[in-house]
Order: sequence, then C-alpha cells, then structure tokens
Amino acid sequence: MIINDTPTRILSSRLNLLLSVLVAVLIGLCVVAFFGKQEVDEAWLLPKAAKSRAFLTDTLDFKLFSVDRAFPLAEFNHSVRPLEVNTRPDAPKDREIRLSVENEELSIPLGQKTQVTPLLSMLPHIKNDALDLEVGVNMGDLEKKSHFHFDHLAIHETIDASLLLKDAVILGPDLLIEHYGGEDFAEMKGKVRMILGGKNRFYLSKGEVFSLLDEGWVQGLQKDVPVARVEFASANGVDLTVWNASGTAVEKLHLSVKPPEPIVLKPEQLFTAIRKRTKARASLKVMNKQMVLKTGDWLIKTAKGWHTIQTKKELTALLNDQQAGELFVFDGFEKNAFTGRLYSSSRMSSVPVRLPLQGKKP
Repeated sequence: MIINDTPTRILSSRLNLLLSVLVAVLIGLCVVAFFGKQEVDEAWLLPKAAKSRAFLTDTLDFKLFSVDRAFPLAEFNHSVRPLEVNTRPDAPKDREIRLSVENEELSIPLGQKTQVTPLLSMLPHIKNDALDLEVGVNMGDLEKKSHFHFDHLAIHETIDASLLLKDAVILGPDLLIEHYGGEDFAEMKGKVRMILGGKNRFYLSKGEVFSLLDEGWVQGLQKDVPVARVEFASANGVDLTVWNASGTAVEKLHLSVKPPEPIVLKPEQLFTAIRKRTKARASLKVMNKQMVLKTGDWLIKTAKGWHTIQTKKELTALLNDQQAGELFVFDGFEKNAFTGRLYSSSRMSSVPVRLPLQGKKP
C-alpha cells in the first residue's frame, strides 16, 4: 500500500518557513532594539561608565555626564568656577591656578595639559588677563576638545580701582613740549599725562606699569603692592588694568581726559606798550607791570603775578606739572611784530600771539 505523504511534507515545509520568518522577525526586532540603544550610547561618544555622576575618582565628583545632556561639554562653563588666577605682570610663569569644578577644588599648572581624571584633561592659558581653558574628553581613539573663556577671575577678593586712583588727573598732550620740546623731549610728545596725588606726573604709553607704595604711585613694577598697567592712552582717555598685591583681584578702569580749559586772557590786553629795545629784547607792560623780555623767555602767571622763569628748579616744576599757571613763550620779533605763544595752565590749549610794536625803543 502506497501512502501519499506529499501534503504532509508541504505542510511541514510551510510550518518551517513560517517559523523561520518568525525567528527572523524576532531577531530583527532584537537587533533594532540593541542597535537603537547602542546608537543612543554612541551619541554621547562616552563609555557607559561615564553616565554615572560619580564615575571619575573617589575624591573628585565632576557630575558632568548625564543622559539629559546632548553633550556634556556644552554646559561645562556652568560647572567650572575660577577661584584664584594670578594675572599680574610679575606673576611666576610656572604658577598654578585654582578651580572649583562641581564644588570640588583642584589646582592645575598654567600652560600644561593635565589629565585631571581618566576621561577629562585641562589645559589653562592666560590671554589678555583672562583665563582660557581647553577641556578635553577622552573617547578612546579620539579626544573631544572645547574652549571656555572666563573674564571675571576675582572670586574671593575684590579691588576698588577707582578708590586707589581717586586722585588721578588725566591731561592731554603737553602743547608746550609739542611746540618747543625738541629732541630732548621727543619721547614725551603726543603722550597723555597722568598726575597722581597732585605731585607725581607721568607721560603714559601702552604697557607702562605703576606701583602703589606708601608714599604714593611710582613708575615701575614692584612686588607685593597694588599695580596698574596702561592698556590704552589717547586724547579720549586712559584704560588701565589694576591688580591687588597678591594678583588674585583685578579690575579694568577707564579714566577720561580732563577737558581743556579755554584761554580767557586776550593777548592785546595782557601785553601793552610793546617796544623793541634790541634785536632780541622787548620792553613792555604785562598787566600794567613793566618788564623786559628777551627771545626765548618763558613768562608764567603765579599767585603773585607774572614773572620770568629763571631757575632750573622752576623749569623742572613747570614741566612736571607741579607749578600751574598760564604761560607765555616769547619767540622774538618778526616784521616789526612781537610774537610768541600763550598757553592755558594745563597747556592743553594755546594761541599764537602777534602784536604790533607801539613806538620806538626808549
């Protein structure tokens, strides 16, 4: 008797095919689920251990990596706080900076890449008196780097720069030096002046440093005292960076130039009865006071009236802005005219003087 098993084989074959399809579907679902999860993990570009908020070391918990962040470095600047960064001009090059990272303090050498944790490295630099921090995250064969900039570095200490420089007076360029300075005063031409404490006068250039001693501000860099550095100086004002003695507090300060005062005196009222005595000498009345001037004389107004500067001490005091007052420089005679230049007390304003002679020499 022959039994036809074809239907059975067909049924068995179909069952096997269906089973294979079901297995394939299940495997596919598992693969999708597995790789979908892997895709999420790889999106962080970090090992699973990095997702723990206490994965770095026993003493340092950065709390930087979590599943609610698209990338952990994106918010790193909110987790870091500079504690002590010395940016003074005389700060040691091999110094360390102190940072607070998620309320944990650490010290890092400046200018050196430091592997802070197995995953995290830091490389700090000082640029323009601010902290530039390069942060790297180890991803195995790759390293993701990001840069963060911190302008405000004083955390525990502050400095009141305006108080330290409350007596500072900023004057524009000295026009007397511009007109009569010559080669001896070439370095002073065009420079803004700063008078401190009413006695110390400085001609300012970018990069110059001043130190605050017990007797007042002096030019030059000295340790363990507040210092100020000129960042920019022009007729619009002076920009300074001021540090405390330890360099852990810094402040930017702008000082405006004092407006030039107008010259109220009228030359024709100041000088009268002008006569030519010799080629180089003139007799005249200065505010009704009879005087004789020779070519090159400097005439200054003081509390006692007008008088000719005759001593080196007086000249030095004048150039150092320690003696204020209107000033006249007698240039000589030109085509039967009395000529010179009149300056305001700050010497930020001046007018040429040219007056006719009034009669023959006596």
